[in-house]
Amino acid sequence: MKTLWQNIFISGINDVPGLKWISLDPYKVKRVKVTANTSVLNVTMEFKKLVLTGLIQSKIEKVSVTNGEIFTMDMKIPKVNIKGNYIMKGNVLVLNLDGKGPFNIDLGDIELGFVVKSKRVSRDSEEFFEVQSVKTNVKHLGSLHVKFNNLFGDNETLTDSANDVFNGMIYWDLCVQLLKKQWMLHC
Repeated sequence: MKTLWQNIFISGINDVPGLKWISLDPYKVKRVKVTANTSVLNVTMEFKKLVLTGLIQSKIEKVSVTNGEIFTMDMKIPKVNIKGNYIMKGNVLVLNLDGKGPFNIDLGDIELGFVVKSKRVSRDSEEFFEVQSVKTNVKHLGSLHVKFNNLFGDNETLTDSANDVFNGMIYWDLCVQLLKKQWMLHC
C-alpha cells in the first residue's frame, strides 16, 4: 500500500480516464489564505502565485486504511522551497505588519500526516476512488528560513530586522505545534 501511494503521489497516474495529473515539481498554487490569532500573533496572510519545489523528494513512510475508503498517511520531505507574492496584515508581539510583495521560504526536515477520505464510484464498468477531502497535519518542521520583502512598506531596515528575528527563532517546530490549533488555511 505504501509503494502504491508513493507511486501515485510522485509519479502520478496517466492512464485513468478522466484523471488529469498535475506536476508535482514545481507545484503551483493560485492562492492560499492563512489566519492566526493567538496572544502574541494576530495576522491575516494571503499568498498568491505560489511555486513549490522539492516535493518530488517526498517519501511516504506509512499508510493505513479504515473501512476501505479512509487512507491515513505519514510523509517526510527533506526540503521544500516556496516562492510567490504575499499580503500580510496584523501584528506579531508589538510589531504592526502591513506588507505586500514577493517572498521566499525554505523549509527542511518536514513530517506531514494526511487523512484522505474517499468514496468508491463506478464509471464505465470500472471502479475508482473519488477523493472527498484531504486533511493535513504538520507533525514536525526541522528548519524554516523566510524572506519577506516590504513587510513595513518601503522601510527596508525594519523589514530586514523582522526577517532576522523570524529566522533567528530556533523553535519553529514548537511554534508550528502551538499555532496549528489557532490558524486556518484556505486554499
